[in-house]
Amino acid sequence: AGGLNYAMRVDPTNPQCLWFNSDSGLIRNFDALTGTLGCTANPVITLQPSQFAPRYACSTTSGITEWSQLRLVSLGGGGSASTVRLTVRDAVGATVAGWSNRNVPVTPGSTPLGTLDMTGLDTALSGSRPTFSFAFSGLSGTVSTAVIALDYKGKGPELCVGTTATAASPPLNVTVTGTLTETVGVAETFSATRAFLIGGSASIIELAVPGIPIALTGSGLNSSATVTFQPPASDGGSVVTGYSISTNGGSSYSDATIVDHGDGTLSATVTGLTPGSTYAMRLAANNAVGRGAAASISITSQLLAIETLVDTPMNEGPLTLKATTSGGLALTYTSSTPSICTAGGTGGRTISLVAIGTCNLVAHQAGDPSSTPIILPAEVNGTFGVLAAYYAPTTPSVPIALTLTPSSGQVRLSWSVPSSDGYATITDYSVQYKATSSGSWIPYLDGVTGATYALIPGLTNGTSYDFRVAALNSVGTGPYTTTATRIPATIPGAPTSLSASGSGTSRTLTWTAPGSTGGSAITDYIVEFKLSSSSIWTVFADATSASTGATVTGLTSAEVYDYQVTTVNAVGSSGSTSTVNLTPTPGNNQVVLAWSVPSSPGGTITDYVIQYRNSESDPWSTFTDSVSTSTGGTVTSLVNGTASMFRVATIIGASTVSSYTSVVVSVPRTLPSAPSPVATPGNRQVSLSWVTPADGGSAITDYVVQFKANADSSWSTFADGTSASAGVIVTGLLNGTSYDFRVSSTNVVGTSAVWSTVTSTPRTTAGVPGSASATPGDGSVALSWSSPSSTGGSAVTDYTIEYRISSALTWTTWTHIAATAVAATIPGLTNGVSYEFRVAAVNDSGPGASTTIVSATPRGVPTAPVSLAATGGDGYVDLAWSVPTSNGGFAISDYVIEFKLSGAPAWTVIADGTGTGTSYRHTAVTNGLAYSYRVSAVTTIGTGAGATVAVTAGIPAAAAGSSAPAASLPPALPPVLSAFPATPDNLLQMPVISSSPGAGLIDGAPMGITFTYLGQGQARDPSGAPAWLAEGDGFSLRFTPQRSGNASSPSSASSQAQGLSVPAGGWIDVAGDGYAGKTQVKVHLAPRPTTRSRPRSSLPLTFLGESAVADDGTFSLRVDIPAGAVLGDYVLQVN
Repeated sequence: AGGLNYAMRVDPTNPQCLWFNSDSGLIRNFDALTGTLGCTANPVITLQPSQFAPRYACSTTSGITEWSQLRLVSLGGGGSASTVRLTVRDAVGATVAGWSNRNVPVTPGSTPLGTLDMTGLDTALSGSRPTFSFAFSGLSGTVSTAVIALDYKGKGPELCVGTTATAASPPLNVTVTGTLTETVGVAETFSATRAFLIGGSASIIELAVPGIPIALTGSGLNSSATVTFQPPASDGGSVVTGYSISTNGGSSYSDATIVDHGDGTLSATVTGLTPGSTYAMRLAANNAVGRGAAASISITSQLLAIETLVDTPMNEGPLTLKATTSGGLALTYTSSTPSICTAGGTGGRTISLVAIGTCNLVAHQAGDPSSTPIILPAEVNGTFGVLAAYYAPTTPSVPIALTLTPSSGQVRLSWSVPSSDGYATITDYSVQYKATSSGSWIPYLDGVTGATYALIPGLTNGTSYDFRVAALNSVGTGPYTTTATRIPATIPGAPTSLSASGSGTSRTLTWTAPGSTGGSAITDYIVEFKLSSSSIWTVFADATSASTGATVTGLTSAEVYDYQVTTVNAVGSSGSTSTVNLTPTPGNNQVVLAWSVPSSPGGTITDYVIQYRNSESDPWSTFTDSVSTSTGGTVTSLVNGTASMFRVATIIGASTVSSYTSVVVSVPRTLPSAPSPVATPGNRQVSLSWVTPADGGSAITDYVVQFKANADSSWSTFADGTSASAGVIVTGLLNGTSYDFRVSSTNVVGTSAVWSTVTSTPRTTAGVPGSASATPGDGSVALSWSSPSSTGGSAVTDYTIEYRISSALTWTTWTHIAATAVAATIPGLTNGVSYEFRVAAVNDSGPGASTTIVSATPRGVPTAPVSLAATGGDGYVDLAWSVPTSNGGFAISDYVIEFKLSGAPAWTVIADGTGTGTSYRHTAVTNGLAYSYRVSAVTTIGTGAGATVAVTAGIPAAAAGSSAPAASLPPALPPVLSAFPATPDNLLQMPVISSSPGAGLIDGAPMGITFTYLGQGQARDPSGAPAWLAEGDGFSLRFTPQRSGNASSPSSASSQAQGLSVPAGGWIDVAGDGYAGKTQVKVHLAPRPTTRSRPRSSLPLTFLGESAVADDGTFSLRVDIPAGAVLGDYVLQVN
């Protein structure tokens, strides 16, 4: 290619491709192609010098219809190029006619920098797969990238897109972009843009062969010749890789074996020459481009000149011959080739050298040309014609390669024999030494010996010494070697105070340098590690360093390791120091420590020292114990729950710390205390709670809860998982069954004993009471229900009763004394108002669910009509009244009107069903007779109390009862009555009725009273039953007692001896007349005082009953005597 030489490099990703350029075989930014479009089709690609690598142009399935233009888009790197040339090649790498070095005009600063019309390029060329290559020239500055675009038309965007780019050598960046606008059936235009990385401007040069070697000289002897020269001044831009030599004027060359003499000169030797012949020698340098021009020289392979040895003793055996060429070049021969000498001539002493080497003379010399071999005498003095020059003996030359090897207290010297023995046998060597700081040499007396070594003992480690050696022969002592210096030393001591710290995947090791370096500076420490469970040490790969610390990485977290450090100096490595791991076992106020003997203690172990501290900032304290090599100890007097750090120092010798164990942290601890639980029962469960007890120095991690039925003997553990919560709810229990509970605490040490047992009975609220019903009453409602079917495990102690007006939203709880009765009457209600009621059973768990709501409306008969008035007329009586103050909750539908003659016992209804009018005229009367009337209101509930009035027919009512007294307050003093003791027939003896006038109080004023006994059948007793009558001014009272079966009625004659008697639990009818209408009369019972000095007002009263006074001043009622009244005398008091 234009006379240029190319280097070749095989594509590393596709070795069947060969790529060429002239940049030292390096193609920058090459994209290797794969597949059928790769190198198979075009196995050789030729590039211009210093160009970037091309890429195939790939056609579409329909082919490329037009190459449009090439655009130089930009150059990167800050530099510029004045010219870019395009070359297009076909499939076999041949240049396409008209497309070789086509100039792409470059206009700096324009966009693009330059364009080239491509329409003339044959689209069928290489099946639309031509190869494009580019060459840059006129480079200025650094050009690192070039962006070039190829515009073409076709049916698809496969150009620079459809192939696979793989990294080549070296892999550099490639940017491939494409633009596609698809229009079916129309040839479209595509643009494929490549960004190529190219070398800097300085590297874009054209390579050449090397220049001519310089200063060529040479000489020949017998069958060989040697040339000496200097490298050429120019390597042609590529490194000289070797030299070629020719002995025939350049007709042929062979590779030369080059010897570099280290002084800028090189030499090459050729063999196989004919002695005495002259050769036209040529020498040329080679590089990647090829072989350069050759330097020339003519060399004759000379024979040795015949010279004479005079008076040379010649014995049987080897004779080293030394001669000079006719040109004066001194040569020495050392070959051991046999039969290299011949001796001839009758009586002659001529030895002919026919080959290079040592001439070996024997008694019957082989090769003697005479018919009779020469028999050499043991020693012959004479003159011989030989091919060697004789040199007189002298002292030996300097011994070669003196080597010093220091060790502890000594240095071993070794050397090689000198290059010359001075033509006399070396008989001894003089070895001398001295301290480097001293000026006097000391001979080493080892006797006479030709040994090439010596061992000088008795030296001081760490002291620098100088050494030299000279050879001796019969002539004398030769020159000494150059002084060599060494320091005798031994291996260093082992490091001390080795310790390891850290966690995770690394540990930091520190140690102290040994006390002895062995006389040689420490150059390194070898750090090793192993699993504590293993016996195999691994060397940690770190840099050589005399630092007394290292960080070992790459460990496995949670694994336990031992560490070992060995000291290294120039002599070798020392003994090692290793660590071991410390194992703590916490106990009650103590920690038990255990360790193993270090595998490399660094000396004899004499003791172990235990140290501890509370934190990193605290100094280490030494635990006082006896001197011992036992691998364990117990540190006492610690505080439970307080963490301490521990380590153990291995002591060697008197007090040297060899190493420390790993630092461990341990917390002394013991069993926790047990809690004292408090139990709260619930529905089929019991809630236990407790105060967290002392944890013994280790956090409580769980509580063990046990339970059993109170009657059982074995305990069960409640499965509540692991929890440090100070409480638990034990479930699955039976309501109403008593259980025992106990709790133990657990920490890392174990489980505590039980402190106390608590008993509880699970329970819930009682069930719903059954059969609730409500029965209305007068101002009240009577409720009844049945006990709930379930007590919830706790006895029912009460019932909660709630009520509300049916239209209300809120409930009112009836306040009462707790009781288990299944009935209650709720008083204080308003008649006629509808109420709702519900009942809930109460036990220790509280009220349960309520019954279904029941309803009732309180009701009662109406009260007596008010303001009843009677007006007597001629043959009639007019009655008038007002409606009762209460209708009992229901509308009044009628009034019942009754009458009777005054004093008659029975009432006669004169009007019923007359309606709700409040007046009535009674015409069936007799003028002058006194009548009593009673009017009662009627509702759907019934007939209410009656209002009474007395009137005399034909007499106006104003005259009746005008002097009727009003009911008095309880008298301040009792009536003046006498009393009998209690009768034996279970009768309550009432005050004796006296026929003589008594005394009473009305409104606090005394007035006279007459007491009369009315026997059975007496007219004044309408019922005919025995009675007592008390009469005063305008009023009267009648007492009719219930008769006892054992009591007889007193006669009037015996009334003085009989009192008003009634059985306990019996009754007395009380009736009165002459009282103020519309007032209330109350009857009380009081024990009779035993002395007159005890006032009546101080005695306790028992209320028996009350009655309203009718308008006519009359009243009547029956009172019951308490059944539990104590038998004896009482006062019956009417107020």
